[in-house]
Order: sequence, then C-alpha cells, then structure tokens
Amino acid sequence: MRGAVFAFLTAALANSVAGNTFIQPLPSRSFYNTSNSLVAVPFGTPSNVKLSEPSLVQTTGNIDLNDIASDEAWNKYKAKGLYYGCLLDMSNESAGKAMKDLRIPPSAESVWQGDLRNEIHKWGWHKAYYMPEVNCDFRDDPTMGTNRIGTALSALGLSPLPASAGGDNECYSIEHFDETLMEDEDDEIPIDEQYYNINGLDYPCTGAYYRFALNKKGGAIFAQNLLKPDSAVLENLGEDVPTSLLPQLHRGSDILWGYWVRDNPNLKNLFNYFVNHVRNDETLPLIARVLKNHGLERLPYWPGVELAMDSEDAEALLGSPIGSTIAHLLLQHKTALGVKNFEAIHVFRDNFPEDTSAGAIPEVQLLFRILDVPPDEVDDSDSDTEMEDASGVGRRRALKLKREDQDEGGVVVAVQQMGKRDFVHEHRVTVSLDAD
Repeated sequence: MRGAVFAFLTAALANSVAGNTFIQPLPSRSFYNTSNSLVAVPFGTPSNVKLSEPSLVQTTGNIDLNDIASDEAWNKYKAKGLYYGCLLDMSNESAGKAMKDLRIPPSAESVWQGDLRNEIHKWGWHKAYYMPEVNCDFRDDPTMGTNRIGTALSALGLSPLPASAGGDNECYSIEHFDETLMEDEDDEIPIDEQYYNINGLDYPCTGAYYRFALNKKGGAIFAQNLLKPDSAVLENLGEDVPTSLLPQLHRGSDILWGYWVRDNPNLKNLFNYFVNHVRNDETLPLIARVLKNHGLERLPYWPGVELAMDSEDAEALLGSPIGSTIAHLLLQHKTALGVKNFEAIHVFRDNFPEDTSAGAIPEVQLLFRILDVPPDEVDDSDSDTEMEDASGVGRRRALKLKREDQDEGGVVVAVQQMGKRDFVHEHRVTVSLDAD
C-alpha cells in the first residue's frame, strides 16, 4: 500500500492584508486527469479577493516553476520513494531483512525509542521558545504571516489554533545550542563558543534546529524548519566537524518521534504529515516538475494536486529529502505505530491572495496522508519476493524488491514493476537511508 519556517511577528505584520477579507474554501469539485491523480480547479484566487510560497526541510528559497528537476534527479528520488514504499508495507522483521540489519532477529526499528527526554538533553538539544501565535495558528487570516492552511485543516477536521488559544497545536523549536547562555546581561554566548560534555569529552554545539508543531489529538505533525547538525556546522562553525563529534541523536525523524511520544495516550493516531512553506532546494524542482506534469502553471489552492501513491509523482516526493523524514519515522517505529504507509500526497498553496505587489509569494504546502496497512496486506516475507501495492482507490500492482549490493552507505536496488501479467520494466538505483 503505497499508498518552515521561523516567522517573526514583524514579518507577519508586513505580509498582512488590509481589511477583514478571508480566503474562502476552494470548491470541493475535482477531476481526474490522465495520470489518475486528482487536480483541484480552479487554481486561481477566489472571486471575492481582489487581485492587483531542507537533508531537511531547510529554508533556502521560494519556488520557481521554471526550475524543473532533471531526469537524473527525478529518477533518483522516484526510485528511492518506491523503495521506501516497499519497506513501509513490510513487517518490522521483513523490513529489517531487506535493509540487511544485523540484529537478531533483523529489525527496521530505530535505536532511539520512547520519549527520549534524557537522550535529547544528553546530546546537547534544548527546547526554545517558538511563538505559537505565529507558528501554530493556521487560520486563513490575512493578519497571519505564514502557513494559512485553515481550509485544509477544516476539511480534515483538524484544529487551526495553537493550544495557547484553545486549539490542539503545540509548537516546538528543538535547538542544538542553548539560547539562554549569556556572556553578560545583554549578549548571548555565540553558538561557536558553546559546548556540552559527555563522559569528559567536549562536543561542539552545531546550531542545528528542528521546528515543528504537533496535534496529538487530531493525529497530525507539521514540519516547518528542519536543519540537521552536519549541515548546521557549515553555517555556524564555518568548518567541517568530525562525525565523531556530532551528536549521535541527530535525525529529524527521531527528534519528532521523541516529542510525539510525550504525554500521548494514542501513538498510533498519526494520519497527517504536513510540510509547511517548503523551501528545500532539492525538493522544489521536484514539485515544479509535478505541476508541469499536470499542466499547471501556478500552485493550486487546497485540495491542490492529489497524487495517488502508485504514481511516479508521489514516489518522487516521497523519496525527496522532505519525504524521507516521515518515511523514516514510520519505517523505524513500526512496533509502536503499527505498519503504516501513505494514501496520497497533496501539493497546494497557502490561502493568501495572489497580490505580488504586496510581496505575497505563494507558500508551497505538502500533506502526506498516512494510513494503516491492513493486516492481511502486510508483507511478512523476505525482501526478495513479490508484494502487492494498493493506492486506496482500486489500482493495484505487484512489486519485486531485491537488494543486491551495499557500498559506502548506498544500496543498489533493482525494482521490477509488474502489471497483472506483463513485465513492465526494471530499474536500478543507489539509494541511501540516511537522508533525513
């Protein structure tokens, strides 16, 4: 079954729109196109609005619809997404076998389990203030600076409000430095002068951060701005740091998991993974290519382009740096979550009037819709076997995954895509499972 951003209050005010105009929900009507995915129409501004969007969800730029992913990049991420989808359909032990895990029995589980309270502190991570009134308020309100996705949340039955305003969304900024350390009463200690000690050895703080929101009641994670340590050191320390001095607890998927577990009575209630204001420079060209594949010249409003998980478009986005984070979270926590996979991916834009004169650049929003794999469809066999794959809308195909070699952290994988009877094609790709 394959089926971002730290926003300051001043920026919110700068992007506000005069008056009390709200973006209205997009009509629910949608159409099938030739790729069997759904496209919402119209994709322009609602008629009542006058005219005049990160190894990471790393903020590096806004979308350029003319910057299309190359065939090489497209095929790389598409194959990786297909590989993730196969592993997600497997039981924990079968996935462990496919990944050549050396534990007995093999397992896909992360070594980081539970709420990680002690481990997060041990490895130099700190919780910082992350303005909920800006980063956890998703209403379609022109006074808000970013991530106006209230229409989408309403359609899914999710609260748009932060917990501080009576909603269900909790904001987190988990940072690999301590913003409370002061040289004096006016100056913070710079990141490149901060260290933490483990067993007598000083480790440098990297300045990495994971900023996100959780709605445990409604079953949603909102990834906003994720910068992992090996990227952060180049930005904050100006030099490479030996891997041995980087925190062992470093993946975004593990940090997200630790906070998802905390005070959560229903860990399995995870069905929506949003990526807010996508600006990852490896993923945006993939999104531009998806839109081109669907004949779109602008980002559509919710429900946007809905990609069935048996489509190449969905596979490419699942295999992207952004998709790999949630793929790892589901793959490496099967014992607690159950066997989960994806039902569809939505590509859409924020509910902000298309008034470029006011500096409004469409914010790219992604939603990965998660589902439970039915027990009778979980693959319990070895990795070198056929498995069925369903998108949830009646389209089925057989996949054959064979892990053939391992070299320098990469995995050479041959995937045979089969129709009901006829062989379609085989492709080979080197993928890495350490991308999130």
